[in-house]
Formats: sequence, C-alpha cells, structure tokens
Amino acid sequence: MLQKLSVRNFALIRELELDFKKGFTIITGETGAGKSILLGAIHLILGDRAETSVLRDKDSKCIIEAKFNVKGYDLKSFFQECDLDDEPECIIRREISPAGKSRSFINDTPVNLQQLKTLGAALIDIHSQHDTLLLNNAAFRIQLIDGPAGCIQLRNQYSEVFQRWKKKEQLLRQLIEQETRIAQEKDYLSFQLSELLEANLQEGELSIAEENFLTLSHASEIRIHLEQSIQLAETESDGILNLINKFNQSLKSAARFNAGAEQLYNRAQSLQLEFKDLVFELNRENDKCESDPQKLEELSKRIDTINRLIQKHRLTSDGELLNLQNQLETRLAEAENLTSRIEAQQAEVDVELLRLKQLAGELNKKRNSISGSLERELIQLLGALGMPSSTVKIDVLERDQFDINGKNDIRILFSANKGSAPAEISKVASGGELSRLMLCLKKIMASSVALPTIIFDEIDTGVSGAIADGMGEMLHEMGKDMQVISITHLPQIASKGSDHLKVQKSGDNNSTETKITRLTKEQRIDEIAGMLSGKKLSDAARSNAKALLKIKD
Repeated sequence: MLQKLSVRNFALIRELELDFKKGFTIITGETGAGKSILLGAIHLILGDRAETSVLRDKDSKCIIEAKFNVKGYDLKSFFQECDLDDEPECIIRREISPAGKSRSFINDTPVNLQQLKTLGAALIDIHSQHDTLLLNNAAFRIQLIDGPAGCIQLRNQYSEVFQRWKKKEQLLRQLIEQETRIAQEKDYLSFQLSELLEANLQEGELSIAEENFLTLSHASEIRIHLEQSIQLAETESDGILNLINKFNQSLKSAARFNAGAEQLYNRAQSLQLEFKDLVFELNRENDKCESDPQKLEELSKRIDTINRLIQKHRLTSDGELLNLQNQLETRLAEAENLTSRIEAQQAEVDVELLRLKQLAGELNKKRNSISGSLERELIQLLGALGMPSSTVKIDVLERDQFDINGKNDIRILFSANKGSAPAEISKVASGGELSRLMLCLKKIMASSVALPTIIFDEIDTGVSGAIADGMGEMLHEMGKDMQVISITHLPQIASKGSDHLKVQKSGDNNSTETKITRLTKEQRIDEIAGMLSGKKLSDAARSNAKALLKIKD
C-alpha cells in the first residue's frame, strides 16, 4: 500500500508531501491542473526514464520519494536477490540532477532501473482507459482464475517443483552434451595423453637437461680451463697456494709483536683454508668433466622430444605440459564417470517430473472447477455497468508443455450483444467495453489476491449516469480489499471515495504551481457540486452533492 509520496522540484510541483490512506481515494481537479504531473512523478518511482525537462528549477535536483507498506506482498525473494533489506515498510527514492543523471534507491540502497521497475510493478498498477494489455498477458489470466479457485498456495508449490525440475533437467542436458562431446574427441584425447605419458616428463627437467647438454658439449674446453686453474694454484715454486703460504708465514712473524698484524694473520689463515677447499673442488670437478658422446646424444634427443611437445601444444614450458597431462587425465576420468552421473541425474529428473505432473493435474482440476462461477460473476458485474447482454466464456485449456504456472492456458471470450457468439476480446470489444471488463476482472481478483495499489486514470471516460454510479460502487467495493486511487471527472464516482484529494494550479505572472489538498466534508460537497453544475454552485447542486455523498441535511 502506498502510504506517503514526497515530490520536490518536479514540473509544476515545487514541493509536495502527500499521505495516502487505505480504501478508495478520489483525485479530482480541473483539466490542466496537474493530475498528469502527479502521475508522471509516480511513473518515475516505477522506473520510467527521466529527463531534465521535468526539473522546475533547472539548477536544483528533483527528488521523488514514496513509502509503501509491503507486508503480505511476498517480495522476500526479490529483496534477497537484490541484496536489499526486507522490511515491512519500503522506501523508494528517485533523484534527477540538473546534469541529467538519474539515481534510484530502495531502502537507501542504490539500485538499477530494472530492479526499480520489477519492484514498482509489484507495488502500483496504473490503469488507464485503454490499458488492456494485461488481457493478453498469460500470467494475468492465470492470476485471475487462481485467486477465486483458491490455488495460489498450490501454484506456488508447483512453481518451486517446476524450478527444481528445470535446474535438474538443465544439468542432465549439460551432462549428456558433455558425454557426447568427450565421446567424439575421446580417441584424440587418449592419443595426446599416451604421448605425454610415454615422454615420462618430470617437473623442471628441460632446464636441467639443457644445462647438462651445454656442459657436455663443451667438456674439452671446460677441462682445459680447469686444469689451467689447478696448475696456477698448485705449482710448487710460484703457485697460488705456495705464495699464500709464504704470505701467511711473513704475516705470522709480524703477528708475534703486533696485535693488528695478528688479526690480519687470522684472516689470512681463513683465506688459505678457503682457497685450499676451492682447489680441492676444482680437482673434483676436473675429474668429472669428461666427454661422453653417447650421453650427449641422449640429452639432445630428450631436449628435442620435450621441445617438440611444447611446440605441438603451443605451450611455453615442460611445467605446462605436465598441467596439460593432468587435465587430459581428469577429462578422460570424467568421461568414465559420466554414464553413472547421467543415470543418477535422470532418476532425480524423473522424480521431480512425476511430482510436477501430479501438481499440474491438481491445478488443472481446480481451475476448471471455478471457470463457470467466474463467468457468471463477470456477467453479473458487467450488467451492473450497463452491459446486461454480455456473454463471457472462460476456457481452461491444457497444453503438452509445462511452464512456471502449470500446463494451462486461460482463454477469455466475450460478447457484448445477445445472439453474438463470444470471441477473442481484442476482436469484438470496444475501448469502453474493454475498460469496464478490466474493472470487473480486477474487482474479482481484489477479493482473493494481494494486488498492488491500483490507480485508475480516468477509466470512467465515456460513461455517465447509472453506469458511472455502478462503476463507483465497484471501485468502492474494491477499496475494501485493496488500496484504490481513481482520477475522475464524474461526481457519481467521486462521491464513492473514502478520501478525496484535489489538484489545483495557482500562481502569478511569474510562475505557476500545482498543489494537492485533502478535502474536508464541506469542501467535498462543494467540489462534487461544482462537478455537477460548474463553477457557480447552486443550492440544487449542493443538495445533489449531499445526496451522492449520502449526507443528510
């Protein structure tokens, strides 16, 4: 239910704070007073595209905020999906900057326009005279019959099973597609894996092999340089070891008489030991460094094998080859397990499908059971709106395929004249007839389904007298089950409201402003009297207005 609307800097509205009540609210005002401006502000809250042309003051931003009571509207899943606070009261705010930037908020959390539209559609239904598109909406027709049939809960239960079935069936299709795809390439995958396994790859092997190949291919050159180094170190007369030894002996003699020289001698001894160890390692490396043509050829072949596999698979290292090998092993192992997984998944799908068929059958039975009484109720309501010869036929058709609402298509056939067979509404109903039919349909739904706030935008155009009175009574009755707001020019309808708002335009030579006020009892009498007789209020008009309002003198 819409509880409060706040509008600032929008078109002719400078600033507006408006509280809405339960039941049936009337909005009246002269043509051009700004009723369409109020609707425009509400449309922005519902997610319509915004333009800077709506700004009254081009240097300030426009802010429109609406507060709703959403208890009982079953919006929990929407708030969860959008990661929004789920509270009994919901506040929607729309801001439009002078630069044209639009921002939307739900409970102070920024949202995109699509999220705003989704929520708005669940909270407010703005219905104009020619707004009959809902009659072509399959979900609306299902809602029409499910409320009176008392199967909303059953349909929700069915929808949960349907969604589970769809997910399980989708997974089954994916597994089957995967099995088919892997079966088609299994031989190729097996060949690739066999080639990699045969290569017996080791992590980091390529860099080690390349290093060993480099060493072996230059073994003679390396040995010459190593032997030369050993000779320089070990020659008796002027070898480095002999020279270091003489150097240390001289330093040792000086160390006997000088502390500083003693420290240097100790460092020199460490140097001598380190160099001896270095020479030892030189000799050992020299002993190992021998030419081995056979091993060199083996290394060359190994390096070629690994590089060929890297190039073949368009990789960059032997590590990536090992990763590919693991992936191939995994895919082939999955192929082995897919058959059992498919069988298990098929069993789950079958269980859900069996339950789905059962629930769809129950829905079909309940929907068929209520169609006749709905037809009679619609005909009775249409008669009250000046269409006593109307015929309505509601067909509950059963399809082969399931959807979110079951296996039924609901078809509504209509005829406004005796002797004419009912046909598709769009082909036989005029604009006024469609308007009244939609009103009757929503009247029926209002008593059994939690409908959003409905705003009728001059739905009474083209009717008058007793028909207008009947329409007003119907709107009043709807207001007992839901919040109904009607913009009207007819006193017969205006008199049926439990609350009355008037839109007025005022201003001077410099500016014009739209304001909305809540009418008192006396003001309502004058307003309805004016609707009956014009600007000059006669005693007769006031008396008629009191009669319409059922006010005794």
